[in-house]
Amino acid sequence: MPRALPKEFLRNLARRRRLAICLNYDGTIAPITANPEEALPSAEIRDLIIRLAESPRSVLMAIASGRRASEVRALLAYDGPLAIIGVHGLEVVDWDGRRRFTSPIAHCANALDKARLWLGTIAGSRRGFFVEDKEICCALHYRRASWDEAASVGARLRMLIEREAPELEIIQGHMVIEIVPRVAPDKGFAFLSLIERTPGIRCTPVYFSDDPQDESAFYKLRRCGITVLVGEERQSCAEYRVDSREAVVEALAGVSTELASPQDD
Repeated sequence: MPRALPKEFLRNLARRRRLAICLNYDGTIAPITANPEEALPSAEIRDLIIRLAESPRSVLMAIASGRRASEVRALLAYDGPLAIIGVHGLEVVDWDGRRRFTSPIAHCANALDKARLWLGTIAGSRRGFFVEDKEICCALHYRRASWDEAASVGARLRMLIEREAPELEIIQGHMVIEIVPRVAPDKGFAFLSLIERTPGIRCTPVYFSDDPQDESAFYKLRRCGITVLVGEERQSCAEYRVDSREAVVEALAGVSTELASPQDD
């Protein structure tokens, strides 16, 4: 079980090392909402993210999400030096604004077209479902659907994918079923690749997430960095845990305070 993140831990770490901090978007810095476009971070956490991002010599800031990178950027309304890992690690925008895919996906185009057709049929014939097309993957949201119907639809989609579109896989999110290319890496791999491609002082990775799908990211990053589960206590590969988004704010505020403190010569 993850242990509680010690108070001032990240602040003390920032005193000695350059940090690369990655925050999962939905559920970690923004609430889960019925309408995905309404999931906005609080002004406090957004200001902290921007403040830390503006100190790249000490801290490199990144956001990870199942959303497209452009959507995350728009929700944060910030165009500064912030890296974004989008579509569950398949899309990366680095700190200089360069966008790339972490795996080739051209061979998945026909399978994705099939998935769009299936999802459109489902959303068009049932209440409470809607489809989000992310260009390189697609998602079926069921925030307004009944749980029983959502479970039934999810089971049917899994059967269709396994039988007719093996190039794809399903990722279960917060009241959303995502269909992505099977070649997609996880967010942890994408975050490490970002750091490895960044010249300069070596960074210590720090990863905050509430997402149950990020266990593989926790596993990869725990070997070389700091992994923090956000939310209620549960079995996890994360080394540390905080209770809430407010605790994430507190940890980031400690780093910000440290960077603002006079440094000894």
